[in-house]
Amino acid sequence: MTQVIAALQEEGIAVATDSHASSLSQNEEARRLRVQKLFPLGSHAFVLSAGLGLGVHLSRLFQAFVQQRGFARADDILRVAAPFFSEHYGEILSSGAFGLRNDQLDRILLLIGVTESGAPKGPHRMILLASEGGRLPFEQHDISSCITIPRSMGTEYQLQSMCAKQSPLEDILAYAQRFLIKRADEGDDVGPQVFIGTDIGGWETTDNGTTWLPFGTGLPNVVIADLEIKDSLQKLVAGTHGRGAWEIDIPSTVTIPASQSSTTFDIDAVDDTEMDGIQSRTH
Repeated sequence: MTQVIAALQEEGIAVATDSHASSLSQNEEARRLRVQKLFPLGSHAFVLSAGLGLGVHLSRLFQAFVQQRGFARADDILRVAAPFFSEHYGEILSSGAFGLRNDQLDRILLLIGVTESGAPKGPHRMILLASEGGRLPFEQHDISSCITIPRSMGTEYQLQSMCAKQSPLEDILAYAQRFLIKRADEGDDVGPQVFIGTDIGGWETTDNGTTWLPFGTGLPNVVIADLEIKDSLQKLVAGTHGRGAWEIDIPSTVTIPASQSSTTFDIDAVDDTEMDGIQSRTH
């Protein structure tokens, strides 16, 4: 499963991801692959692919497109991103060269970060483009502070605290590196995120119940009678006893289909890249 950590603050953008995946052949033999998922778009922007491996191909096409057009402004990249990915993904689907399985597996997430060239103190922006089950056009979501893929609310809380304190990007990257190493040590049996509603509020786990953390900023510690995930809105709706209904943002998680198996990590390989206002780290 692809791991992504990205944070946005006054100094710029910090982004970290893994670079390994494994695939299963027809005779079910596993192969370990090194996959580039983070692509610079000039010196002031990037695109990061998560989910279906096809997203990597689309990201390479977009990288070449941006280079050919010579886009120098962040606004230009953001303006053309969603139409470009929707058009080229649609062409691939129409050709019949790529078969889809189901909505949960056939998910492409594309994280795009930009910082205005020549303005290292801003403005900086991140957007997430998402498509499930081949649905087009890509949905676009603005990222106001930080994002983790898959969702890790404890990690996002820590990132938000660091951004609020205007921690240096290097400190955020160091935290992200420790997180990636920890996830690598946990192995392939790390389960999906689970939410539960209890008599004392809502809780979530990303490690099959070993640890639990409260979820939802401002969510009261009251009885939660019902939970429902609205995938189309990327929200978790919690129905409480006496305090109404609450909505909590939950960015799309990522599942790699069986043909690609799960992502693994090589923590000995670190590739650091620094662009204008953007610092990245790949494991």
